[in-house]
Amino acid sequence: MNKLSFTALLLCLLSSSLFAESAKTWTPDQIGLGEFSLKPDKSFSYKLVDLLGQPYELKIHAFFPKDHKFTNNTPAALFFHGVAMPFGDFTWE
Repeated sequence: MNKLSFTALLLCLLSSSLFAESAKTWTPDQIGLGEFSLKPDKSFSYKLVDLLGQPYELKIHAFFPKDHKFTNNTPAALFFHGVAMPFGDFTWE
């Protein structure tokens, strides 16, 4: 009975991989490659903090797709950078 159970389990596991979906490969056009510039379209100051005794503005940098309209409901992504940003440089050039 053990051999039969093991064989049935093995067959189930092996056959399940036949029905699994293959990984989707996205084309550059589908992911919007080249749709965004490296410079923000708009920057917003959202907080003033003390940085080594000096005031420092924390900013949100917004990047919009080409032909973006604020009336459209478009998906968005939000990324947070760590606390070392005041010591770094935002330019990507």
